[in-house]
Amino acid sequence: MHALGINERKAMNVMGYNHPHWVIAFMGGILYNCVASGIYSTNTSEACQYQAEHSEAEIIVVDTVANLKKIESILHKLPLVKAVVCFAEEKLEGFSDSRFYTWRSFMQLGKDVKMEVINEKMNKQKAGKCACLIYTSGTTGMPKGVMLSHDNMTSNSMMNKVVLGQSVQYDSEDRIVSYLPLSHIAGL
Repeated sequence: MHALGINERKAMNVMGYNHPHWVIAFMGGILYNCVASGIYSTNTSEACQYQAEHSEAEIIVVDTVANLKKIESILHKLPLVKAVVCFAEEKLEGFSDSRFYTWRSFMQLGKDVKMEVINEKMNKQKAGKCACLIYTSGTTGMPKGVMLSHDNMTSNSMMNKVVLGQSVQYDSEDRIVSYLPLSHIAGL
């Protein structure tokens, strides 16, 4: 994101089914001091455009070529978008826009970014500031967004420890099942 000149406090939209790369992208956006926002895979192109415009997205991460095509069809209407990253494909054949990246090529862009740059961005995060935007699926009109602040998300994470018990220890044999879309507030 630094190599592409993504601005702090602008949005990173992530569209796709639950996958480790979805979480990595989402959390990476937050750690870069951007606002992360999931897009439902079932959204129409128009709903995707609305959400990207409303959230002021400068980067969109998708899982599949099908979702990449949705974004491609509206990209000319999204002048703020500097990059579209597809994490489930090794090659993006048939896509000629220079803003399209595979996950691997996108990650390579950051190989020379110093950790001090990332630490500086993380240190700018403040309680009360927007960490992510959660949107409705848009079934009754265009999606509606709600802000979650950094302290709100931290508080929820800490409560998970309370609910699960302080003594819960995870090891390499444990698995967490995520069945609701991470774009959905309950899944997130």
